[in-house]
Amino acid sequence: MLGIEGQTSVHYAAPVRNLLYDALQYAKQVEQAAKSRRMTGSHKNHGRGEFLSGFYRDDRLIPVITLVLFFSPDAWDAPRSLHEMMAVQDPVILSMVPDYQIHMVAPAEIRTEDFGKFRTSLGDVLTFIKYSKDKQKMQEWFRDAKEGRMFGKKEVDVLNACVNAKIRMESNEEEMDMCEAFRQMIEEATEQATAKATKQTTERVQLNSIKNLMHNLHMTAEQAIAALGISEAEGEKLMRRL
Repeated sequence: MLGIEGQTSVHYAAPVRNLLYDALQYAKQVEQAAKSRRMTGSHKNHGRGEFLSGFYRDDRLIPVITLVLFFSPDAWDAPRSLHEMMAVQDPVILSMVPDYQIHMVAPAEIRTEDFGKFRTSLGDVLTFIKYSKDKQKMQEWFRDAKEGRMFGKKEVDVLNACVNAKIRMESNEEEMDMCEAFRQMIEEATEQATAKATKQTTERVQLNSIKNLMHNLHMTAEQAIAALGISEAEGEKLMRRL
């Protein structure tokens, strides 16, 4: 049984959490085996231990594997095993504590040449996430990629949710070219940077004007803000920077 655990941020207790998920799945299998025995009446003529546990000598469990998909361009800096989380690192003690390792797919750890091993669009999504903070690498990837590579609505939703790509698709569109998705992301980032710079410039001008009124006309900060026609909400923000 393969379980998929999606993460958009680092979880520092992932080994314990995933261990619990897997243990619950094994407990469910034991419970289902016992229920099946009771329903079919096959629990008769078995030993006391088998009857009490509901799990018989010839019963077997299906292996459970949980795979963590880390939908972030950042490095995973959290523990990947139960032993790493222990306050005690004495090897003698740890030898008596069963370890539990998490299995992970993290874009930052995947080599460029290995993305081609994915057989679905997940490879392109993870590549986009990996380079979402490195526009030059992103451009190089698009330059080397095959023409006509597309993103569907699900892929776009994942990118918008995980890396805030803010890619827009028309309601009647089922797919969009990856290059167009990248262009939109760059355009959005540029607009945000411009808006931020404009806001910072405006705030500097306002602060200087307030200070000049306070110094030259001996106004209080509140009087200067009112004289400049600055809103109450903006005025409170500026007051904290005076």
